[in-house]
Amino acid sequence: MRPCLATGIVLSLIATGCNEREEVVRPQRIKMRPITSVSVVSEPHYRKPAKKRMTQAMKDFWTICHWEGRGVINHNNINVSENARGAANIRPCFLTDANEWLGKHGMKQYTHKDMHDPEKAFIACQAYWRRYGLKTTEERCRAHAGGPDGPEQECTMDYWRGCQTYM
Repeated sequence: MRPCLATGIVLSLIATGCNEREEVVRPQRIKMRPITSVSVVSEPHYRKPAKKRMTQAMKDFWTICHWEGRGVINHNNINVSENARGAANIRPCFLTDANEWLGKHGMKQYTHKDMHDPEKAFIACQAYWRRYGLKTTEERCRAHAGGPDGPEQECTMDYWRGCQTYM
C-alpha cells in the first residue's frame, strides 16, 4: 500500500480587538508527513468470514430434502401420516437414534419440533449417519427411507432413484 500525502489548509484569523492591526492571514498550504498506517481503537476488528465449502454430507442432506419435497424445500413441513417434520421429513424413531449418538458424544440433543430448523436437522442427520456408519450418498438416502437396514433392502431402490434426480 502506497502512503498518501495529506495536505492541510491552515486558516488563522486574527480577531478584531486582539491585535492593533486587524489583518487576515491568507491560508497556507502545509505539506504533511506521509500516512503509513491507521489504527482505530474504538471499533472492533472485522474479518470477512471465509466461504463455507459444501461438504458431501451437506449435499446428501439437501438431496434428501429436495426429494422429500419433490423439488420444493419446505422447512415448516409436517407430514401428519408419518409424524415427520421439516424439509427432510425426520421421524421420531430417526431422531431417537440420532439423539442417542449425540448424547453419547456429549452433544446437545434435539426435540422433534427442532427439525424445522435446517441446521439442527442437518446435525441430526449427521449423527444418524455416523451412528450407523453410512458413508455414501446411496447408503444415506436409502437409510433415510428404510431405517438402518435401508441400504440392504430392495424396497428403498425407488427412493434412491428419486434422490438421484436431485443430485
